[in-house]
Amino acid sequence: MKHVHHYDVSGNFVHDWQNSGFSAGRVSQAGKLVERMLQDKDCTIFMSVAGALIPSGMRNVLGSFLKNAWVDALVVTGATLTHDLAEALGYKHFMGTHNADDAKLHEKRLDRVWDVYFDDHSYEGIEDFCKKVFKNLEKKSYSSKEIIWKLGEHITDENSLIRQSYLKQIPIYCPALVDCGLGMQVWTYAKEYGFSVDPFKDWDELVAHHVWTAKKTGVILLGGGVPKNFILQAQQFNDATHGYALQITTADVNDGGLSGAELREGISWGKLSKDSEVVDVRADITLVLPIIVDYLKKQGVTRIS
Repeated sequence: MKHVHHYDVSGNFVHDWQNSGFSAGRVSQAGKLVERMLQDKDCTIFMSVAGALIPSGMRNVLGSFLKNAWVDALVVTGATLTHDLAEALGYKHFMGTHNADDAKLHEKRLDRVWDVYFDDHSYEGIEDFCKKVFKNLEKKSYSSKEIIWKLGEHITDENSLIRQSYLKQIPIYCPALVDCGLGMQVWTYAKEYGFSVDPFKDWDELVAHHVWTAKKTGVILLGGGVPKNFILQAQQFNDATHGYALQITTADVNDGGLSGAELREGISWGKLSKDSEVVDVRADITLVLPIIVDYLKKQGVTRIS
């Protein structure tokens, strides 16, 4: 057995913590696991993004996975897209407090996301932008990825996830697109301009273009919800289970919800196997993911294809 390493702080936490216990050790394992995924030339990598991480300041951290082509496809919540689009249009998130008077915030048209405020006027800008894009769409059915790329084609902000997805041709899927501010605009203008969004097209594309053709797969699961399950259950259409799996979540394991389910539970469903390399980190994504991205950049890790 290895001795526990009583580390000093060198500025490379993934390296410093590699022989440490508790959460520090798990974070180090997570960074090393992502590095192995990227250096496995046969591995197709999927990432799921739950919740609303962009208001916390994570936009550029998430964007690193697109700009560096560290992933082959993303599945995200509508909140991720809505907040990204707002930032792309010049709207900002503001530091606040979770102890705020929410009634007064409502009067000022400030929406609160824990200790961050979001200007409600941004939805008017999103509405105007969407109208300009959607009025020119053909009257046909689209996948969420196709809608996202139509938006990305007209965004000029190079730090936008939507824009980077379009530029890099790395698909972003949003199977619950209806469940967000952007989704309400899609619904409104789909009725007005005669197009539609079919979530089953997302499934067709993900399974046919990524899962069926993959020799090996890895998943990076940021939180739970629809994005997590969408990726995990898709693998059931491949003879092989996910070879690598990283989960970062704070959700509880005891209520039976998928968001908090341990990764090893997926073995019973055929989503993972006993031979899959798995790291389960119970911590705040906004603390852990920047450490991993910082490690990958300092190591100069590039995708091997």
